[in-house]
Amino acid sequence: MSIFPIADISLLQNEEIQEEIEQSLGKVYKFDFDNNKYLLKDGKLIETTKTEAIQQFVRWTLKTIIKKYKIYDEDYGMDYSFVGYRNLPFGFVNSELKRQIEEQLTTHPLIKSILNYKSYRESTSLYVEFVLVTTENENLVFNESVVI
Repeated sequence: MSIFPIADISLLQNEEIQEEIEQSLGKVYKFDFDNNKYLLKDGKLIETTKTEAIQQFVRWTLKTIIKKYKIYDEDYGMDYSFVGYRNLPFGFVNSELKRQIEEQLTTHPLIKSILNYKSYRESTSLYVEFVLVTTENENLVFNESVVI
């Protein structure tokens, strides 16, 4: 029997790190992607929940073309330059999109992994489906059109 209390230090450290990450994300405001504008309530921007902030990050990332806007880092966004070539095998397009999505989205400190990735063509549109796993083991399902 020890005179010192027994505590799970790693659990306490993980909680502190998680709190620091959440604070470093700052405020995120709700954006209506259908109407391309931020949402207001009584003339003020509406803050998102943590889950909504992650969902918005995913949608912004999928809609932002890499190196197009100087406000973003050179590595932020997606490269869809290969999608328009009809002679490319769909397997190549599928694997390249999967690679880019995993690389881009897992840079977010609250995103752990991407599961069950699928992509498919419908007429002239290309869609991706996947399950995103957060650091809190929450599963978020996405089905997005990626052709811009």
